[in-house]
Amino acid sequence: MNWITISRNAAGAAVLLAVMAAAISGSTAFAQQPVSYTNELAALEARIAELENMEYMQEERVVYAQPGLATDGSPAWITEFDYLYWTQRNASNQYGITDIGGVQDRGAVGTVLAIDTDYATGFRFAVGRRFSQGGAGGPEFVFRYTDFDTQATERHIGSLRASFISSDNSENDDIDNTLTGTPNTITPDDRATQASALLRFNYQTYDLELAQSLILADSLTLRLSGGGRAADVGQSFQVTYTGGDFQTAFSPFQETEYTGGGLVMGTDLRWYVLPSLTFDIGAKGGLLVGTMQTRTFIPDDEPGVPTDVRYDETRLTPIVEMTAAVTYRGQFRRVQWDASAGYQLTNWFNVADSRVFSDSHMEGQNVHLLNDLAIDGFYARVGFGF
Repeated sequence: MNWITISRNAAGAAVLLAVMAAAISGSTAFAQQPVSYTNELAALEARIAELENMEYMQEERVVYAQPGLATDGSPAWITEFDYLYWTQRNASNQYGITDIGGVQDRGAVGTVLAIDTDYATGFRFAVGRRFSQGGAGGPEFVFRYTDFDTQATERHIGSLRASFISSDNSENDDIDNTLTGTPNTITPDDRATQASALLRFNYQTYDLELAQSLILADSLTLRLSGGGRAADVGQSFQVTYTGGDFQTAFSPFQETEYTGGGLVMGTDLRWYVLPSLTFDIGAKGGLLVGTMQTRTFIPDDEPGVPTDVRYDETRLTPIVEMTAAVTYRGQFRRVQWDASAGYQLTNWFNVADSRVFSDSHMEGQNVHLLNDLAIDGFYARVGFGF
């Protein structure tokens, strides 16, 4: 731990020298004017006591100046390693609606079935350099890499209406109607007795930032940062329907991948509850430009041509990130270290992409759906400055 204290005031030493000079040079005057010299000496002694008291009070003032890893503001190489325990949330991963079975031409009645990923582990590391600039330390130049991958499976047994199909699949106006003798009757063909969903998600970001720390008060520091972020975010989603109207396994899937980059700005506020214990809150915001690539594949439930549509689009993607953590700091010889535990939420706007084909008479007609992608969870961090 490093404490910044106010050094002994040179004025105190100057006063002491003045007293000594006055005592030597004014010995004769003292004999002639004892009362005047006694008063001056008393005033000087009072002033010395006042300066010493002020110095003592200033030495008791604690400023934990550097909110980075090396706490004395001196030049240092800094490293961090984070253990991540996150999950992703995406409202577009729906595959059906529960159904009580029975009447075929009834509308959907039930609850929406959607796959959610469980919490999974990931990692993040950072390496950088801080340059000295007195009290709070100089600017920091940091590279940070984040890797998070997860997958989930879900199985529903029971009657359901499939939602991950095209309208051409859902209307049986061909073979079945001919066999039943009702060629002019269009009936739904979207009921299954079982569905299995599989979701894979991968998330990588690369951050390069320049930061500067400021001392706001004895127990409060502010870190301002700005830089660039590159990202690669991908997902694959597949459902297999069986039973009911699906005499053979019916397995549509969708793949999406977003790659892009842009600018990110952030701020971190650190409150020193104790000299070695801090409560930290942070926020970042950015705007990325990237390419969204999607593919939607829906097989034909009867002999024919499947739906297989690819789509590429360049889009602007805003992101918001918030963190809260508790950090403890210490020092072992010349190596300073910290340990943190916290929570992080990151929201990517309009980066979750899906497509619905809703008209069997105009099979190219489709609805493009955009949703936010949220990633949140806990992290544990250790960092070193040397």
